[in-house]
Amino acid sequence: MGLLLALNREHGITVLMVTHEPDMAAYARRMVHFVDGSIAKDVTNSHPVTAAPAGLTAVEST
Repeated sequence: MGLLLALNREHGITVLMVTHEPDMAAYARRMVHFVDGSIAKDVTNSHPVTAAPAGLTAVEST
């Protein structure tokens, strides 16, 4: 996650991540929930996680 955060912040790269893990989804600024192939909910995360997981830096995660 540290590497993805750094790519987004430092290089303006858009990251699209598909996950079932709430702790990973917490990093997203926007979350789109699908049910049976259709959008069920599209919400903005007003408090996304903004730091890499403890003990990792962008350089270490490459």
